[in-house]
Amino acid sequence: MAELARLHSPSEIVIATDEMAPEIERLAKMTNFEFEGWDIDWSRVYPSWLLAYHDGVAVGAVQALPGYPVGRVELLSIDRDQSHDVRVAAIKALWIASCASLAAQGVQGAACTIPSVPSGWRDFVEENFGLIAINEGTIMMARTT
Repeated sequence: MAELARLHSPSEIVIATDEMAPEIERLAKMTNFEFEGWDIDWSRVYPSWLLAYHDGVAVGAVQALPGYPVGRVELLSIDRDQSHDVRVAAIKALWIASCASLAAQGVQGAACTIPSVPSGWRDFVEENFGLIAINEGTIMMARTT
């Protein structure tokens, strides 16, 4: 299994620059992060986003936001056209890189929202990443501009 993960893991995790914003927008929309009635400007993503590449193609992105003492890892966006193994490896690599980035900034913990759809996400992250549920609720968002 370790060899399988190694063979299918993204070749690179990078802090996204603003020039990489179109890739993040593509991945976010592929993951249904579209905000009806809002014309979201995706052009400014640095330094909040990490990108996972596999064979030179952006396959995943996540927003890692420092906060003290607890930061946030949100808006996980994965290329659904990739194989299951590539998607799982990208998710794992992005989670590890996000936590490392936050820890390097003095953040003591990382919180994230797990969607209820598709079912099984919560079990997956509890079993594979050691996350624990601290609350349940509905994800809300407000326009700030």
